Amino acid sequence: MAHEENKPQAMSPEDQLVMIDGDTTKLLEQWSMRNIQLRKDRDIINIIKLPAKTDEVKWYTNEPKVFFDTSRALVSLYPPRFRLPIDINCSPEQKAKMNKGERLAVGIYRTLDNRSAEQGGVSWLWDLAYWVLLGWWAVFDIVEKDIEGNTVFRADIWDPINVYPEWDEFGLKKCIRTYTVDKESAERMASQFQQKGLEFIYHEPPEGQSCNVVNYWLRTSDKNGKPKIWNAITLNGILVKPMTLQKNLKRIPVHIGAVGSPDRVSENWQERYGESIIYANRDMYGYRNAMITLMATITAETAYPNLVMNLQNPNAPSVKGEDIKGYGSQIRMKLGETINLLKHAATPAEVAGLMSWVGQKAQEASLPATVYGSVPFELSGFAISQYMATLKYKLGQHLNAMQFILSRIMTDFLYQYQHGNFKDITLT
Repeated sequence: MAHEENKPQAMSPEDQLVMIDGDTTKLLEQWSMRNIQLRKDRDIINIIKLPAKTDEVKWYTNEPKVFFDTSRALVSLYPPRFRLPIDINCSPEQKAKMNKGERLAVGIYRTLDNRSAEQGGVSWLWDLAYWVLLGWWAVFDIVEKDIEGNTVFRADIWDPINVYPEWDEFGLKKCIRTYTVDKESAERMASQFQQKGLEFIYHEPPEGQSCNVVNYWLRTSDKNGKPKIWNAITLNGILVKPMTLQKNLKRIPVHIGAVGSPDRVSENWQERYGESIIYANRDMYGYRNAMITLMATITAETAYPNLVMNLQNPNAPSVKGEDIKGYGSQIRMKLGETINLLKHAATPAEVAGLMSWVGQKAQEASLPATVYGSVPFELSGFAISQYMATLKYKLGQHLNAMQFILSRIMTDFLYQYQHGNFKDITLT
């Protein structure tokens, strides 16, 4: 690791701002294509409908939402179990310490659940699964003291669309989280920073404009190659927290990554790096929506017949198509007046074939419809085992990502708590 001793600390506040602004601009541009794809996937998952026009899709299948929610439940349904590897030669004292470490991890996890519930969520693991299944995640984990001096374990799940990483051969080298807040939130944040002893002059944003926040993390090294972690924060273009050394950290406390392609060298690799759970079905959902809309349109237009009326009195009340609803309808007409019914084109036979093909491919890329119980006959043990294998293979990489993230977060918590000056704690 290159020797960069005291480089951020020796910079003036003006130079720090220039460095932060430059890195932010560079990473925003680098990850712009990733953000475009993330937004598209979220629209599909949340069934966001575009403004309907005559020649565009009006009917949307709920299949991606159902598939996503089912997958989310499967990877976050049960609380995690924490196990530390115990060697056969461990002493009773060592085993007792490792047992306490496991119990500490369980207690920390329960506090994360409690904090999520207090903030209007369902569970911390359920929230994490949402981002992992979308292909990207970002979790900020830190052990700190609150105003009363109590030890707090924080594992804040950030929207990865606002987090911009830069890696090198040693891991995460830079990480920038940038987002906007309203005027009231900016004032509250400035007040909290000042209460912590940070000195700066806060400038309110112009009326009607939001305030931009940049949370900047950087990893350097000392002359011995030991990593040094720095953090700075800007608020509305003001350096409210200058580059500060985080003494109890050995790596940037942001776990950000993606499930998908490992490529980081070819052109536009950022767009392909993360793959959501619906990655293979994006086009299939679009095809199905288009054909469902076509069939629904034909059905609506042919529900009642079109009429061509030959009337002796053109000003006479005309007969509407919905008045002729089928056998037994009576229409009173004068002598010599006629009505011609126009036949409509039926839905092309090819649509049924295409719908069948699309449905098969959609199930191959997600979960078979029979998994949800729509089976008119009893399944054999072999068929059930095949369904279980399908679930395992389809959700395997995302489930592994959930386990990997949890293990790294708890390892960070144990390390930070061990090396920090924290009091004894009582956890749930």
